[in-house]
Amino acid sequence: MNCYQQSLSWIEDNAYLIGMVPVEELLRLGYEIDLSKETKVLDLCCRYGTLLKVWNEAFGITGVGVDWNKEFLSVGEERLKKRGIDKLRLCAAM
Repeated sequence: MNCYQQSLSWIEDNAYLIGMVPVEELLRLGYEIDLSKETKVLDLCCRYGTLLKVWNEAFGITGVGVDWNKEFLSVGEERLKKRGIDKLRLCAAM
């Protein structure tokens, strides 16, 4: 199993992807732009923080997600907590 297939096998919660972009496309983009654990990402209009979550699990990125909808952020924070991800933050826009 290559790294790409392995990443797909342990990433869950794909139902929350922004704009219905398949997780495979998020991973492909991450490989194309050479994401790594040194990468810091700011995700505006992050909704549930799924992009950050996927890239954190696959590439080890850190980052901050910002959204207006506190309900989205609450669900996203619970999902991050459930996965033990502490290198990402989700924040409400002012």
